[in-house]
Amino acid sequence: MPIVPPALRAGTRDLPDVPPLVQYLIGVFLAPILAWLSSLVYRPLLRRCADHPLVLLAQWYDPAALVAACAAFHHAPGTPGCPPTFTIEQFVRAEIVRAWADTCSDPALEELLTTNLLVRWFVLLPLAASPPDHSTLANFHAFLTAHAPDAFFRDVLTFLEQLDPEPPDATPQIVDTFAMASPVAATSSVAQLLRHLTLRLARLWLAHAPPTLQHALPPLDLGALTDPGFARTAVARQQQLQAAVAVTEWVVAELTPHLPGLDPSLRAAVAAYLDALAKVQADELTTDATGYVLERLAQDRGERRLASAVDIEATFRKHDGSPAVLGTNAVISTTATRIRAAVALTGSTSDSAAPVAVL
Repeated sequence: MPIVPPALRAGTRDLPDVPPLVQYLIGVFLAPILAWLSSLVYRPLLRRCADHPLVLLAQWYDPAALVAACAAFHHAPGTPGCPPTFTIEQFVRAEIVRAWADTCSDPALEELLTTNLLVRWFVLLPLAASPPDHSTLANFHAFLTAHAPDAFFRDVLTFLEQLDPEPPDATPQIVDTFAMASPVAATSSVAQLLRHLTLRLARLWLAHAPPTLQHALPPLDLGALTDPGFARTAVARQQQLQAAVAVTEWVVAELTPHLPGLDPSLRAAVAAYLDALAKVQADELTTDATGYVLERLAQDRGERRLASAVDIEATFRKHDGSPAVLGTNAVISTTATRIRAAVALTGSTSDSAAPVAVL
């Protein structure tokens, strides 16, 4: 038995085998005939699926604001390129389908647009039209993420406020917290953390500091900062710590006087690394009168210790009976229908600070 039905094989004529006059009339009136056929197919489907979320959403929600926010996705009139095949509204509706389908992938979304009649109706695809392919869907999703990242969120909030008004100042809210682990590994030693912070600071300066200030960065051996070698003994570990502190102090002393000469964004980034280096030394280390550096005892270290140069805002959160989690203490304030506020505090922030933070 053939896999492809004979009527769908290559070479099948688009129009039925009827007299030329009838073919001509079909060609002339093809658009209204297809619209009539779509109505025949969709009418019983929508009647049976009247309670489907996409059907209900189509009745209540107008994506005009999102369409306007994404209008620049198509090339400007008068510029080279083929006319757009799909409208911005169709792409926006496809993104709504993506969310309804549990944030599905681009190929999965293309499959839904190809095979699901209800989805095709919602996205305004004619019954005989081909849907956007997965690469086109990915391009629009990337455009939306880059140029209108909060447009969907804000429009949905506006829609909810119109459909179900809920004054936040007169609606009871519940505050809860939960630990969110940072997607980075905690650094194994203080020396490694200092080296990693110094390395990232040096690379930031080399990449973004103006040419007139490049000389301010000391002539560091970035390879030694990246891989100083394995310390096999306590003496070797102490030597690496002493060297890391010396390099850190050298870089801080040389770069700090030049902060006023940086543009605001770079100044803030450099200052964040300088503050992190100072905090690590204050929390983790002590220096005797001879300049000999020692690690503090565990009970003497700072409460909000840094443990990663990649995520310098993450600190440890510890619940009784559970292992410590490096990350953030996420705080949400909710009503019966939606989240009204969300704040990500550093992990070691106590739960008692949560209500003030969301307020």
